Amino acid sequence: MIATVITVSDRCNKGEAQDLSGGLAMTMLTELGWTVQGCSIVPDERDQISKALTSACGNDVWLVVTTGGTGLAPRDITPEATLDVIEREVPGISELLRWHSYRRVPNAVLSRGVSGIKDRTLIVNLPGSTGGVRDGINLLGPLLPHAVSILRDIPHPHDTEVCRSRETPTTVDILQANIDDMNPQFCELLSSRLFDAGAVDVFYTPILMKKQRSALLLTVLVPPLLSERAADIIFANSTTLGVRRVGADRFVQQRTWVTVKTAYGAIRVKVGSWKGRQTTAAPEYEDVRAAAVLHGVSAGEVYTAAQTAFALTESN
Repeated sequence: MIATVITVSDRCNKGEAQDLSGGLAMTMLTELGWTVQGCSIVPDERDQISKALTSACGNDVWLVVTTGGTGLAPRDITPEATLDVIEREVPGISELLRWHSYRRVPNAVLSRGVSGIKDRTLIVNLPGSTGGVRDGINLLGPLLPHAVSILRDIPHPHDTEVCRSRETPTTVDILQANIDDMNPQFCELLSSRLFDAGAVDVFYTPILMKKQRSALLLTVLVPPLLSERAADIIFANSTTLGVRRVGADRFVQQRTWVTVKTAYGAIRVKVGSWKGRQTTAAPEYEDVRAAAVLHGVSAGEVYTAAQTAFALTESN
């Protein structure tokens, strides 16, 4: 599966800002198993965006992801440029992205991104923020292989409601910092920004430092290419004066998604396998939470219903 990323940004095109969203999109798609053929940067100019999209679709690319230019600002014209190029819209993808993001960030409904098809290539507009890219690719990860397999008339495991998920990196950098003089309430924002920048995991451990001062040990797991950016975020959003970094290899289970049907709608179940044997299966919390809110029931009821549906699927 071949993908291309196009960043739409005047500032990134001029070299005035670093292309964080495009880089994150490339990293995440690669971890999903896509072969990413570079990342181009174009200014917020309708004809240049359309030209870049047309050129990308002509190189046997299965998927084109754009980042940026989807908002309400006068120069945000990525959707218009995309509509100039595509032959058919796929509105459900963009509607899903907006609905999913709205649950966390209400302003996400202001995104005007569109999705569609040119020839046999799927084009998806994502916002220009790293958070929007991260949420979008995480959400669409299980769907994209199935979509492009239909376009290419190639059988895919998702036809049986099973698809591969993003496999977490087997090699990561471990960043650690001692924090002893910061308001703990600030940890939430720090964690959020680290995740938006591509961190695999972020957590805090209570520790005692010299002179028995209470403190927090911040630990961040991050792909090596994103370590320096993560360090930038830690220094900008905490009081620590130093960040330690060590590389580590990990044993990582293969992850797949199985979508099950319940009385509360479709719920994804994340399945872990090790050496070809299934070891874990757990309903995806975001799906459970959304269904619980929609139907006015507890998360536990939806969770149990999804577990039951999955067990029936496995027994058939």
